[in-house]
Amino acid sequence: MGLPQEQRIPRIHWRLVEVELATIDLDDRFYCRSFPAVVPDRLRRSIAEVGIVQPVHLTTGSGERWRIVHGFRRCWAAAAVGSRLIPAFVPGEFPVQPRVLYEWTVLQDVGHRAYNRAEQALILRTLRDRFSASEEELAEWLRRMCGMGGGQQVKRLLRISELEPEVLELVAEGEFPDDVLDMLFSWSQEDRLAVGSLVVSLRLGVGHQRELVRLLDELAGVEGRTPAAILRDREVAALLARKWTMQQKAQHLFAQLKARRHPLLTQMEQEFRDLVRALKLPRGVTLVHSPYFETDELELRVRARSPAEFRKAAEELGRVAQDPALQGLWEIAKRTA
Repeated sequence: MGLPQEQRIPRIHWRLVEVELATIDLDDRFYCRSFPAVVPDRLRRSIAEVGIVQPVHLTTGSGERWRIVHGFRRCWAAAAVGSRLIPAFVPGEFPVQPRVLYEWTVLQDVGHRAYNRAEQALILRTLRDRFSASEEELAEWLRRMCGMGGGQQVKRLLRISELEPEVLELVAEGEFPDDVLDMLFSWSQEDRLAVGSLVVSLRLGVGHQRELVRLLDELAGVEGRTPAAILRDREVAALLARKWTMQQKAQHLFAQLKARRHPLLTQMEQEFRDLVRALKLPRGVTLVHSPYFETDELELRVRARSPAEFRKAAEELGRVAQDPALQGLWEIAKRTA
């Protein structure tokens, strides 16, 4: 049938009460959607100063204890600062079906914040495992949460929900594209954690993520080692320990991995750079070889801010054309062309 429209979800009549924090089961996360479930320092400080301003939502739990429906972080922060009483909304009529409460709380958050990918995954798994939601219903819920959805995305998110908690935290922090996630799925937990941690710590963009997993996967095959073992190498560890910016670390890491994966290509590129440097090209002029030296063609690029600069560069290129080192560039390019 798909997800009922919002007006078909029964309204819940809440009444405002004051509840002793000791009567709330702070470890019961049945309705929790936040992942990772951490309490921001600013929220803790705010509650320590002025208490809980926006009441939490509770329902009956096991025994005489309350179960949190909405407002987990506020409850945890209140407990951390030693609060005794907190304001809370509780259903005016009991019982309210757990699925109704869960759907209500998911929709409450949709209007106020975006769920990260890990949260989307865990919500779909909860709807499937605890409330027997169909694939069609899950696809509709995904559209409700992020404006898009489909069977393949639902399957991918359910697969994400089965990742180890440590890896799932990385998925929550980073923006992993689907093809990178597929590669992580195929690796062991150790490899997923090592590579995912590196992606998040270096704040790699999508393109660099793809390049990293490709290089590590190829190196693992060539060297007969795991991606995690490669990243534990002394040279890699020393590079990542340097007091460089994240961008500098990423640049040197890729250079090192490429040199290991393509030693001949790396040597050729270094020879090419050395010869170009020896030519002493005019200012604004560069010589570029084809990607991976696939052809023996070289591209000449001239950057000039005025006709005078262009003419000067053209005149100096006459000198470069007579330099014997120029022939060496084509000889390098012809090795693999």
